[in-house]
Order: sequence, then C-alpha cells, then structure tokens
Amino acid sequence: MMKTLAFEKPIGAKAEFSKAEVFTPMNTTTLVDDFATDAKFFRLLEQKGILLDQEQLKAVRAIYGPTLTVAGAGSGKTRVLTSRACYILYMDETVKPTNIMLVTFTKKAAAEMQERLMQMLPAEVVEKMMVGTFHSIFLRMLRKKGDNSKLIGSDAYRRIIVNRIAKQLQCADILAPETILTAISGWKNRMIYPSDITPKNAMEKHLKACYEKYEEWLFECNSMDFDDVLIRAVNFLETNEEYRLFMQTHFKYVCIDEFQDSATRC
Repeated sequence: MMKTLAFEKPIGAKAEFSKAEVFTPMNTTTLVDDFATDAKFFRLLEQKGILLDQEQLKAVRAIYGPTLTVAGAGSGKTRVLTSRACYILYMDETVKPTNIMLVTFTKKAAAEMQERLMQMLPAEVVEKMMVGTFHSIFLRMLRKKGDNSKLIGSDAYRRIIVNRIAKQLQCADILAPETILTAISGWKNRMIYPSDITPKNAMEKHLKACYEKYEEWLFECNSMDFDDVLIRAVNFLETNEEYRLFMQTHFKYVCIDEFQDSATRC
C-alpha cells in the first residue's frame, strides 16, 4: 500500500514541494497467485514469517541449471539459499534431502543455515542434508576415507610452533608468527609447496625455510591444519576418479553461501 508524507515548506522557499510517496515493496503474498503451482509452498513460508520480494522469489524459483545471486550484505541471501533448497524438495520429487549440499565458509554461517532450514523442514529431513563449512564437509570426507591425522585447530598453538621455528632459524627478530602463518596459508591456498618456491629476496627465503620446517613438524606429529584439510580433499578428489564421480552424481544440488569468500578451487 502506498502512503504519502507531507513536508513543510522551508522558510523562505518560493516553490511548493510535492508530497513524497513511500514505496512499499511487494512480496510473495501478492506476487504469488493462489492458483500458481507453487502457491502452497509460499503460503507455508508466509505462515512462518518468511516473505520474499520479487528478486528473491525469482532466485528461489530458479532451480534448473547454475544460478548466481549477487546481493549486498543483509539483503537476505541466506534466506534465499535455504528457501531455495526447500523449494527444490517441494517441486522435484526425484530429489532427496541427501542429494542437496549447502556449504558456506564460516561455522557461524553454517549454524545459521541449519537453523533457518529447521524453521522450514522437519529436523529429520534437515539431518539428511549435507550442511556445513568447506572444512567440515571435507574433513568428514577425509575421515571417512581413512585420514586420521590430528587437526590443529588452534591459531594460538600454531603461532607458538612457528615462533619456535623462527627462533631455531634465527629469524624471529624480523618475522612475527602472524606474518609467517599468513604467508604459509597464502601458499597453501594456491597449492604451492615449499619445493615450488623460488625466493625473490631474503624475506621470502626466511619464510620458505619456516614453511619447510612447519611442514616437517606437521608430518612428524601426524597432524594437519585447516588449510591442509582443503588441500588433501582437492588432491583426493583429483586422484580418486571413482569417489569424484560418486560425489558429482550423488549431489544434484550444491548451494554455496558467501561464495565471494570461498577459494576458487573449493
């Protein structure tokens, strides 16, 4: 419904100001006719307080072929993603909950996705869907395939280790632990190993040496860090054709939230 606001004329103004109209965006209550084939689905969402505007509705209904939703922060991207996953199950009986993967980058965002799905679907249905972060999903895969390496999840602990390494290499006075870890993580995310690095200056020479020692320490401790989870998963999928084909055929829909934060190779 359109409303009008009256503005007082500023003191000394000669011209009259017209009244400004306030725009109220339409949502599914008016955008989706009761006779539409998917009307029941959107009526159910509305009962749960989930209203979609015109562009969000368009994104939710786009369930065939690759789809990219570009929107700013706080515009409802996660709402669209989770609503779309539910819409897929509602509209296509051949798709089972186990055929859908919803993935994001942070643990907090993954928890929010799961919580939103629980608002729309029974818990037992949501539990059958693959919902999590890249790291949690890949770690699950690695564990299932027999990789029992200890996960080093504490950044504080990793800083202690690389600081100890820097002291051993006599470069702790010029390289902070955070600098070393940032460099190592950058290399790992590009799948660059110590043997691939040709230092261009003294700083890179020190960083490469720290990287080599850090990798030796991980190997000796039978451990891996979060970057290794991604690297090992990618290597496994690239070298194990049978499992890769299984993943490609099993998951009919892979829905990625916050895609801009995700590494290309993920």
